[in-house]
Amino acid sequence: MSRSPLGLAREPCSTSGVEWVQVRRCFSRPAVGWSGSITARKPPRRRLADGTQLGVADGSVDFVSSLHLIEHFTHPELHVAELARVVADDGTCFVVTPNEPADFENPFHLTLFRPESLERLLRVYFDDVTIEGLDGSAAVKAEFDKRRRFARAVLRIDFMGLRHKLPRRHYVALHALARRLAYPVIHWRQRRDPAPPATAADFHISADIDDTTFVLFATAREPRRGAAARLGQPTVAATCGGRPSVVRPGLTLSLVDVGR
Repeated sequence: MSRSPLGLAREPCSTSGVEWVQVRRCFSRPAVGWSGSITARKPPRRRLADGTQLGVADGSVDFVSSLHLIEHFTHPELHVAELARVVADDGTCFVVTPNEPADFENPFHLTLFRPESLERLLRVYFDDVTIEGLDGSAAVKAEFDKRRRFARAVLRIDFMGLRHKLPRRHYVALHALARRLAYPVIHWRQRRDPAPPATAADFHISADIDDTTFVLFATAREPRRGAAARLGQPTVAATCGGRPSVVRPGLTLSLVDVGR
């Protein structure tokens, strides 16, 4: 992984015909997005944008995916309004985010959702919304539960919850330090008691969502064009050059979290 002069991470991509869009989230950390055709042969292009102002013309994208991004906003409605603005009338928007009961303490997760709250937010901006869950096999769930038990045991050291009373920058730094200390222990435990590696067959999409479901997977269609205007969002997002980019028909715009 390399970093741009602005400090935004750049992930390598092996997919041909992909245009990377470096996205800076308002109120939170950087993200990266791209648009591209599966059959295209053009090399990737990169540009800076904003999670609430993507620099893409109204209704110009067939598919938009927001992957583990919406939970990093203090005002996620601004991000959803922008997704509805850029997707075509007959396009589809996908939103993937942790299921609040299954999520573990993360100072970068600013807004967490349950199925009902995610659907309620998306229905402000889309007429057709379906919420499903990304779930795992019994073996995967057992492994995740073992990791959570270990993490909870570590957090019991701070039995008074003092970490939540620290200034945010100190809390984030403490969280980063704890991760650097905990991961070697987790890896040592895995080597001592190895589990079979998880594969794609261990995960599935299900309409049955409970507190153990890992991730919420939302599909939103039929964007409501007036919703963004009522929120006060601009009808065309600003770009560095002052003009929106028109994405060619048949392309996908994908926004993903690039980590800390």
